[in-house]
Formats: sequence, C-alpha cells, structure tokens
Amino acid sequence: MKLKEFFYCKFVLFYAVITMAAGFVSINLARHISIPIPREIGREMWEQFAARCSVLVPVLSASTYLIPLLCCAVGSVKILCGDPKTEKFKKAAAGLPRVFSNSGLIAWCYGFLLNCSFYVYLKRTLNVPIFHLVFASAFTHVFAGLIFKTLCFFPLEALNRKFVLPHFYPDGGISSVAQRSGTNQLFMVFYLVLSACPILIASTTFMLSKRFRVIPEDNSLFYFYISMIPVGFWITFMFSRFYSVPLKELSDEAGKISEGDYDSRAVICSNDEMGILGDTFNSMAVSLKEKEAMRDAFGKAVAPQVRDYLMDKNGSLGGEIREVTIMFCDIRGFTSLSENMSADKIVTMLNEYFTAMEKCIARHNGVINKYIGDAVMAIFGAPVADENQASDAFLAALEMRAVLIELNESFEKEGLPHLAFGIGIHTGNVLAGNIGAARRMEYTVIGDAVNTASRIEGLCKEYKKDLLISESAAAKIKRDSPQNGGELVFVDEAAIRGRAQKERLWTA
Repeated sequence: MKLKEFFYCKFVLFYAVITMAAGFVSINLARHISIPIPREIGREMWEQFAARCSVLVPVLSASTYLIPLLCCAVGSVKILCGDPKTEKFKKAAAGLPRVFSNSGLIAWCYGFLLNCSFYVYLKRTLNVPIFHLVFASAFTHVFAGLIFKTLCFFPLEALNRKFVLPHFYPDGGISSVAQRSGTNQLFMVFYLVLSACPILIASTTFMLSKRFRVIPEDNSLFYFYISMIPVGFWITFMFSRFYSVPLKELSDEAGKISEGDYDSRAVICSNDEMGILGDTFNSMAVSLKEKEAMRDAFGKAVAPQVRDYLMDKNGSLGGEIREVTIMFCDIRGFTSLSENMSADKIVTMLNEYFTAMEKCIARHNGVINKYIGDAVMAIFGAPVADENQASDAFLAALEMRAVLIELNESFEKEGLPHLAFGIGIHTGNVLAGNIGAARRMEYTVIGDAVNTASRIEGLCKEYKKDLLISESAAAKIKRDSPQNGGELVFVDEAAIRGRAQKERLWTA
C-alpha cells in the first residue's frame, strides 16, 4: 500500500499521535510557567487534601485525561465506522482537527474546575486566602489550553488541507460543510497566545509578588518569555502559509482562466472562509466555461458581429434607420439537381458550399443574416458600420465567383454535380435592429432595399449573369474604389417589380 493511501485509511491515528504530543508539550509547559504560590499553602496542603480524599482524587485526576479521550473517541467513531463515500463521513473528516484541538481545551477547563474545588476546600477548612490561587490557576490553565489548541490545530488542519480533504472533495464543494474552522476564532487564539496571556502572566506575577511576597524560585518565567519568540515566529509563519498559499493558487488559476483555460480549478480544501472562496472561484470557472460555450454556439447560430452586438446590452427590441448594402446569392436550379441525390449528399454539398461562401463574405466585413433554403442573404454595413460597404460586397462577390470554380472542381472529383449561382447587390436605407417578439427575436434588416436586392438577384436568370449590381451600389463602388469601379460593365435599365422607376444594372 502506498504511503498516501495508508495515510487516508489511518489518518485518525496520525491525528491522535499529534494530539497526544501537543498535550504532552502543553502539560510540561504549564509546569514551568505556572505563577508561584506561597510555600505554606502549596504541596503540604495538597498532600493533606489528597490524604482525606484518597479515593476521589485519583478518580478526578484520571477524569482529566478520560474526558478529552472521550471527545476524541466520539469524533473518531464517525470516521472509523463510517463509509468514506457518504457526506456524513466527509463532514466528520473536515471537522476532525476542530474536535481534537477543542478536546484539550475542555480538559484544561475541567482541570481548572478541579483546582478550584481544592481551593474551596482550603478556604473552608483552613481559611486560607484563595484569590491569588484562583487567579494564578486560571491564567495557567487558559494559557496552557490555548498552547495545546495552537500546537494541535495547526498541524492537523495543515494535513487536512494538504491530503485528506482534497482526497474526499476532489471536485470541491467543501463550503457546503456546515461546521467551519472559524478564521476569527483562530486569529483570537493567535492574539491570546502571543500577546494577551504573556502580558497578563507577567503583570499577575508582579502583583502577587508585591502583595503576597511570592518570589519565583528560578528563571523559568524568563525562559518562557524568551521561548515565545520562536513559538511566535512559528505560529505567524503557519498563519501566513494558511492564507498566502491558497491565495497564490487562486491567483495562478485565475491567470489560467484569463488565458482561456476554463477547465482550470483551484484545489482549496478547507471549510473556512478560504474554502468558501475556493468553491466560489471554481463555480465561477464553471459558469465562465458554460458562458463561453454558449458564446461559441451563439456565434455559430448568428454572425460573430451580430453576437457581439446583441451581447453588448443590445438585447431589446428596436432598431435604427441606416444605409447598408445587401447581397442575395441563390443557387441556380438546385431543386432539379438534388432530385437524384441522397439526403446526406445534399446536406454535405450544401454545408461545404455555404462554408466556402461564408468565409468569402466574412473576409470582406460582411455578415450572413440568414439562409433561405439554398439562398444566402448577407449584409454589409450592419451591425458594424462600414464606410466601404459596397466595395466590400463587390469584392466578396468576385471572390465567391472564384471559390465556386474551385468547389466545382472538387465536386466533380466526388461525382457531384456542378453548382451555379446568381448574386444581386443593392445599397439603400433599411430598418436594422432586433425584430420579432419579446421572447423570440433576431437581428435583421427590413425595408424596400432588401426587396430590391432580392429581385435584382432574380434578374440574373433573365440576363444570364451571375452578378448584378444596382446603380446605387455601383456609384459607391466607383466613388470609394475607382480601381474596382473600372471593372463594372453596364447591363441594362430593368423594371423592378414593386418600383415605378427602372433600375440601372451593372455587372463585372
């Protein structure tokens, strides 16, 4: 069995060893830092009390060890007898450092109560003043309890964060654990251990020495205060590591997400505020990945320019009058061509054709607004304004013509029929915007210019041309790109259905 697997199976035993070591250190430390008491009410009085209560004293002394063991046992039973796959087991594992470290606090508080019972006995039997005894005992027990909690909690929580919780919560969700470590509580312990308790012990020793003439027999308190320097450094280092390391991991993962890696996740397994932050970050990463997938899918359903327009707070109904150039492109005789073809070949052929045409239109700042059967309607100049919209539409048509020749060569090799199209281009004013119902709309253009462009494309059959351009579009091409305008050739003045005036048509 690998070391990690052994640790996952027996981590409660490791935690128990660390807890006992912390208890041993705190007990020995308490002996050296206890505030001195007068000799006449020290060991002699205790021996007298122990002789009178020969049965009670051993029981009470043993109970100070049995109570924390019982607390640890209750917390361990859920782990040792539980199913690692259940949520109950995982929650117990997350709270184990808190249970083990708090067991020592309970033991020291219980020990203080036992001491107080001894002091009450002294008061009633010998009328001994016990104020300074209770005072000294309180500080000794409180400080020793805090030392135990610090020495016990930090190693256990570090192991929990590094090994145990990432194993049980590989996909996060640790913030759902109800019982949290309590960052504020840890900072309070940090403050009491390093500041409040040493200062109070020193001031209390001074007060008792002056009032009761209690003089320390050795320099143990001096050595204690000196020893607090490395202890303080260790605690400070642990605190900084507990929060700087997860924040560094969050920063690294955020950098990956900013570069487009939406599968990046922060591995922060603690059920305190940092755990909540880690889970929130991972939820954000999931949400960003979903939104990016929706953005990509949306960009396939509509042109990327339209997608960006709609996502830029333009998702409400409405529009504006603007001048655009409209292109209609329709495959000639496709219905008869497809009669002898299977459905899958028709779909494959159309998809290859539309993909090639879309690239030509997009390269020249055009937007495919919709597919109408085997026809394409494209817009130049909306939703993004384009000063050279007519010239761009003309260049796109020329490229589409060249690409169709290459496509037909490819179709011929595959045993597919050749395609031919007709393109109509017209420039005019339209209503451009979100048209439709409140719950189902699309960005499109409507107006007479759209109808005119469609009917010009229909005239390609009559004039046997693959490209016809209206007078308004041709004028702009000549004005904006004289070199392109030189390629235009006048075709005829044609009557357009629905319009009183004839339209001068050009081709290239």
